[in-house]
Amino acid sequence: MKPRMQSSFLVLALAGVLSFALPQTGEAAKPGQRLPNGTIPQYRGLYSGRGSVDPAVDTATGRRLTVRQLSQRAIFDWDSFNIAAGSEVHFDQPSATAEALNRIFDADPSIIQGMLTATGRVYLVNQNGILFDRGSQVNVRGLIASSLAIPESAFAAGIGTSTNFALTADWDAHAEPRGIDVVLMNEDGTPVLDLEGREWRNQVQNYGTLRADGGLIMLIAPRVENRGVITANNGQVILAAGARAYLRQYKTIDEKDVSMRGLVVKVEAGSAPLDVSGLVANAGKITTHRGNTTMVGLAVNQEGVIRAGGAVNQNGSIWLLAGQTLTLGTGSVTETPVAKLKPKDEAEIAAITERDDAPLIDDGQTMVEEQDYTPYRSKILLGGQRVHIQGSVLNPGGVIQIGGDARSEEPLKTPDRVLLDAGSRVSVAGTISDVAYEKNFYSFDVSTNDLRDTPFQKGGYLHRKRMTVDLRKGNPALFDISGLRGLVERSVAEKTAVGGELLIKSDELISQAGSVID
Repeated sequence: MKPRMQSSFLVLALAGVLSFALPQTGEAAKPGQRLPNGTIPQYRGLYSGRGSVDPAVDTATGRRLTVRQLSQRAIFDWDSFNIAAGSEVHFDQPSATAEALNRIFDADPSIIQGMLTATGRVYLVNQNGILFDRGSQVNVRGLIASSLAIPESAFAAGIGTSTNFALTADWDAHAEPRGIDVVLMNEDGTPVLDLEGREWRNQVQNYGTLRADGGLIMLIAPRVENRGVITANNGQVILAAGARAYLRQYKTIDEKDVSMRGLVVKVEAGSAPLDVSGLVANAGKITTHRGNTTMVGLAVNQEGVIRAGGAVNQNGSIWLLAGQTLTLGTGSVTETPVAKLKPKDEAEIAAITERDDAPLIDDGQTMVEEQDYTPYRSKILLGGQRVHIQGSVLNPGGVIQIGGDARSEEPLKTPDRVLLDAGSRVSVAGTISDVAYEKNFYSFDVSTNDLRDTPFQKGGYLHRKRMTVDLRKGNPALFDISGLRGLVERSVAEKTAVGGELLIKSDELISQAGSVID
């Protein structure tokens, strides 16, 4: 039955897209229709590399398809790539770093409602869009879901190792594109549905659960939206919206800066007169503890939860970078939490880390007090022509930077205006943590150097004896312990007890009554 069309309007990107309103939670953009039971991808053939696809096997809940990849990199072509609820596709790959590029030549968007698993990295490219529907589960070592083409040259060099490459809307000649440059929008900001009840093509959406610990998860298209759960601890999550995207390893920009590990992304909107390229939003949960989360586009809306906590020598970072307007909505949480939980055993740790809302676990790593923690502080970067903060931005003892004169390679705009609404909070306040009483005491073997101020003791009773001193009491009369305080091991919670840095560079800063800067 043909759906009732609502009054609509065309969004003009070049006329100035400031932001786009996400529907209310109860009115979320409608996911795809339920696929027929047993729906699995339709294989076209192997384009390059070595591999094969086993015949599908019936299961109690659907069908299972196994892709066997024999080379480190392989390109598989598909007529369609849909997975129904209860069905599963598994990539059996030779290593955790193996890469499978899957080019999908379908006139419709790909819909994932079942499971996608892999022993390595899986890249899905469908010019007409990709939807990870409610209930879908992806567990891989790396995931790219894109409506932009991945160049064969970049893939051949290795996405994880290439230092500089671009994704564009230009596909190979044998593609069958039906992507569009113009999207018809309802008045509430949602896409108009086509006759099949599906949203307009050419975008990537997630309503499911995506996981790639230690790897990269990248959703990239002219419009990108996350309403599900994305987890890549010790890795990177990128939501990038544009007609073209340029990616570069951050270490090639500044190899000495350890605050960011992963890819730097720049995007361009389309050149068509009417184009909504560049709309990216998060209304779900993204977790990248000891890693990085990046959202970049013409308009960036963060209305959900993003967490990227750090360890004592491996920080977390969050980059939210808009070409025009960056909005951190009411109730949103953008934070780099400090580890406080330390489970008793590995089983308990494993159980906790599998949760979608897993907290940052204290990994037990420490740093001596005298060592400079500054390079390892977690960092939040906010950039855009206009930055509107309605929620919470929290980085205990770390760095929050809004605008600023960044190096030319770093895509950070200096805002015309930064607006903090009533109820918003921006904080780099230090942490309050319990410190074991035992840390007030230090045991050491007394050396000749320790007795340098009492030469009569150099050959006496104290020489080479094991001593325990109270560091709160100052120097004992017989030997010097001033250097011992700097040798005390400190956790990340202790290192972040001192407040961090808040850096704001903007032509105009408006802090409304009821907003908090801490």
